[in-house]
Amino acid sequence: MHVPPQRAAAALSLVLAALLPVIGFGFASMTAQEAETRQNPVVTVAHVIPPFSRDAVSEDVLWLARCIYSETKRAPEQELVAWVIRNRVETGYRGQRSYEGAVLDPYQFSAFNPGSAKRRLYL
Repeated sequence: MHVPPQRAAAALSLVLAALLPVIGFGFASMTAQEAETRQNPVVTVAHVIPPFSRDAVSEDVLWLARCIYSETKRAPEQELVAWVIRNRVETGYRGQRSYEGAVLDPYQFSAFNPGSAKRRLYL
């Protein structure tokens, strides 16, 4: 069943209008002074995510990540790029047996082409 966009938007507006008093009830009853003095729990990112240490990541992983991110930002395509690089390293494609060599091999990955404007961003 196809619902025209205008009708869907109107129906959604009605539902939200009906739910707004229920959803916002706790906030509507709060005075301005209570809102200013109310304590909200704060968790800083430093407590959740450990700091990045470059020493904890191998050079192979860094070269793989640089190349994947330079080629595409879409996850399904990133997986494909990773497989291409891995296959080239494992088969020694064009004589390259390391991730760094496979990534920096001339004219294989666009960001790492000699003379590429993006090259300096990923090295």
